[in-house]
Parts: sequence; C-alpha cells; structure tokens
Amino acid sequence: MTEIEINFRLDHNGRTILDTISNQVAEGSDDASSFINYSAQTTQTTLRSVDSNNNDNGSLTEELCASWMDELFLDCEVADSALMPRTFWVPASGFSPRCSMEQMALDVFHYHTRNLPKNKFELKSSGAEWWVQLRPSPKGGRYSVLDKDPKDQTKRKDSSSGLSEDDLSKDGISFHWDKDEDLRLLMGGSTYIHPHISTVTYLTDRGAPTMAINCRIHPLQGEWMHPSQCDQVDAEAFLSWPLKLKHLSFDGRYLHAAPPVLSIQEKKETPSSDDTQAPTDPREGRKAERRKRRATFLVNVWLNYHPINVDVFPVTMLDKMSGHSAAISETTTSNGASQVGLSFTVHERDIVDTISVETRPNSKQQQQEQSTDANEKSNPKHSSQTFVWPMGDCGSGEIIAIRLPSTSEMQTKADAGGNVRVQWTDSGAGVKLGKSMPLLSSQSEPKKSRTT
Repeated sequence: MTEIEINFRLDHNGRTILDTISNQVAEGSDDASSFINYSAQTTQTTLRSVDSNNNDNGSLTEELCASWMDELFLDCEVADSALMPRTFWVPASGFSPRCSMEQMALDVFHYHTRNLPKNKFELKSSGAEWWVQLRPSPKGGRYSVLDKDPKDQTKRKDSSSGLSEDDLSKDGISFHWDKDEDLRLLMGGSTYIHPHISTVTYLTDRGAPTMAINCRIHPLQGEWMHPSQCDQVDAEAFLSWPLKLKHLSFDGRYLHAAPPVLSIQEKKETPSSDDTQAPTDPREGRKAERRKRRATFLVNVWLNYHPINVDVFPVTMLDKMSGHSAAISETTTSNGASQVGLSFTVHERDIVDTISVETRPNSKQQQQEQSTDANEKSNPKHSSQTFVWPMGDCGSGEIIAIRLPSTSEMQTKADAGGNVRVQWTDSGAGVKLGKSMPLLSSQSEPKKSRTT
C-alpha cells in the first residue's frame, strides 16, 4: 500500500497559510490574505510580446494580436484534449515558462500577488494551476470524450430553468468549488482545500457568463455554508459576461458556474466570409470554427500549497504549443514574438452595476414575472426569475436555487461584455442550497449536504 503524506495548515477563513505564522494568524496579525484583494472584479488585459529570454517587448499590434489569438485557440485544443491531464502547474519560482500559456499563467499569478511580501508565503509550495474550457467542446475535447456520457438518458430535467444536468455542461460550466480534487477523493469526498484566488480570462466574446456566489463549503466536513451562517454577511452573486481578454477574479472559496441560459448577448456582428461561405483552405475553416467557441483560460492562484497530482505541462506535448522553444527561431516566430503573455495594463477595476432583487414579491410583482418578454421590457424594475440548477453534473440530486433579475435588466451589460452584482432584500431567500427538487419553500432553511 502506498502512503501519501500531505501537510497543510488552514487559517480561520479556511485558507492555506504558512506554518511559521499559524499562531499569529489566530491572533489576527497580518498574513498573506491581508495583501490580496479577494473581491470579485474584472480588468482588461492585452497580449504582450515576450522574447526568448523572457524579456517583455511590449504590446502587440492589432494584426499580430489577431494572429496570436489563433495560435492560442489551437493551444486550447491541445490542452483540452481528452488524452491530457485535467490541469497543469506553473511553480511560483525557479521556473522559466516553456510556452505561451505557461507564461500567461505566471503573469496571472504575479498580478494577484503583486502586493504580497515574499516573507508572507512559501514560494516553493506556491504557484499557478491552469487549464482551458471550450464550449462547444471539440470532437477530441475533454467534455466530448470523457465528461459526457451519450448512453446516459437519465439526466434530470428541471422545469423552472428548462435545463438538464447534461445541458449545463454541454454549453456552459456546472456549479462547483475550485479545490484540490484528488485530495478530496482520497479523503472520501469531504475535504475541500481551495486556491486563494480563482480566475477566468475570456479569449472570445461568446457564450455563458461566469457567475460567482459567496456560498462556501466547509473545508474539512464538506457541508454547505450559506454566507449568512459562516461569514455573517449577505449573499450576493457576481455575473461577468465574456469579453475578449477580460480577466475575472474572485475568492477561490466561492461557488461558481457558467449557466448557458444566461447567454443573453445580442450579437451585432457584421457577416463575414466565415459566415457566408466555407473557406477554400481547410486550415482557415478550422480557424474560423475555433473563433466561434466560448474559450476561457483558467488560472487558480495557490499559496503555501501545491495540489497533489497537478504537474507541469508534459514535455512530450510542448512542441504542439505556441511559444515553445522547439518552434522558435533565434529571434522571433512568424507572429513577431517568441511567446506571448498577459499585460494587466488597467489596474482600475471595471464598472459593475448592482441590482437589488426583491425576494418577497407581492401579488402584483408575481404577475409581472409571469408576463411576456415584451411586458418585462416595458416595466423591468422589479421583475425577476428563480432558476434551479443541479450541482456538479454528478447525479447527486443536490441543487441550487437563485433568484436573478430579469433578462431585460441585464441585457445592456451582457451585450457590452460587462458585469452585474446581484443583491437580495432577503439573502436567505435569494440563494438556497438543497438536496432535491422541487425548489425549497421560502421558509425552509438551507440543508447541509455534500457535493462534488
């Protein structure tokens, strides 16, 4: 029998900390979390040119940026292959990125730890865990091959949202917590060690928004914790619609998903040759297909902890990735750079609209909610809708019920690739966690449960 020894220490907020300051943390003195912004926020990034010596050569021209985006879309297909590990690791120190996506992951880590003194965390056990998500999933993609079971016709369908468990992952991302997944499985499903920060960088303008909710799960017991119970704060949701190279970050302990039913953007694209006729060059056709996906680059920022079985990108596949040394000449590639990384040129957070949702509607408001879209747009002030979604595509029967503003209230922000923060007059009724359908009544308390 193989034995595995894993050492970690958590503070009172469930975040990984240095062993040497554990006693100070209990007394409230400064630790790493005092220097990191955990609030849900977005900022715009640009692609930057990195030479073979990892020197920053500045931003790319618009033409070169478009060319490199096509390279990154191909990288996404390689990284998302069903034959590859699920996620990859980039150490915080002593490591030179070998391809563009490793450089991008390290850029994300450095951005979120830019104010963190080196003596507040352990470099050797810290780093960036990265992966990609593509929807719809390509033919050889992870979801198409491994996560989707075409023989399973027993997926539950929810009448409130009109979505089945399968639908949520087919075009979006299921509700989940970021965590050391292998550790959770080794410990019987009840141990949840989270990254300090979870991030999403949108590579296209398409698809479902990311929704992060400040609902947590107990790190050692696997029980749901409503924010009013564990943090003594009101529940709130942060929705961010895709916008190319927009970077979203939020507390790594928070529940999140990308529900496809909220893909409400009204596309105003001018028809191109890609849309009107098939390209004569098959390679151009594949490029056009990649540009039409929801493509996201995900990075988790880990401090003082390295999730088990998460390793650096396999060397045997590096020559398939853009920016790899084997494909780089002595100067630059045909795209004008050896590698690309992410430049966080805008340090001010993007504007966020806050919408307050009434969670105890009167009869008049209930009638408004049942009206058509036309009526919604004529009087959208108080209209809202309750969505009920399954947790994790695991068939456990666990659900989350969320009351959100009407489509008309969020339309403008969605079209602009913007952000909306949702708050509730009664946060206990705005977000509910439960074990089974139907939706819990407004008087019910959130049930303790476990989820994958």
